[in-house]
Amino acid sequence: MSTTRPLRAHAALTRADFHAAQGVLLVVRNPPPAPPPVKGQPALVAGNPAEGVEILLAVWDDGSVTALNGHVDLGTGIRTALTQIVAEELDVPMAQVNMVLGDTTRAPNQGATIASASIQIHAKPLRTAAAQARQWLVARAADHLGVAAAALHVQAGAVQDTSDTSRRVAWQRPHRAGPGGRYAHQTRGGLHRGRAVGPARGHPGQGAW
Repeated sequence: MSTTRPLRAHAALTRADFHAAQGVLLVVRNPPPAPPPVKGQPALVAGNPAEGVEILLAVWDDGSVTALNGHVDLGTGIRTALTQIVAEELDVPMAQVNMVLGDTTRAPNQGATIASASIQIHAKPLRTAAAQARQWLVARAADHLGVAAAALHVQAGAVQDTSDTSRRVAWQRPHRAGPGGRYAHQTRGGLHRGRAVGPARGHPGQGAW
């Protein structure tokens, strides 16, 4: 009988569960306003601020990743495409990425699924979120290894010292850098600010960017 633990990214969670979890890096954004109407396309409904911030990405302390997008796969292959975007940005196997699509209890409000817009337009927030998570994790690994972030590179879900590849930190390690290990990043208008939340507040290297 297999004793392999299921990946945390595949757990069935509500948005509140994500925020309450420990050992996870969340990338979130404020609910954006509805864009102006476009002729020939259905009207978009603005996000509800009362529901709190929208979660774009969660990197768990077992190295798995939950990625969230508000569109659905209508046979066009966007689940595979979006999964690949996140996996490539974080340099993790696609099997470690759980792509959540069109789930209104968890995914961000991104309007109707319209042809190629899912990749050309609505994949950008997800790619940006993965890039932010990577930047944060590399910075924490640099702190742990005592080297500049520029001296590190990412390969197969681990951060390695370019000059000595035996010195490496897996994605899981930075989550455990401080007590509680729960962090969040918030994107606003294409810019981003980082903040520590929960028990890990005040850990060296955290605060607003």
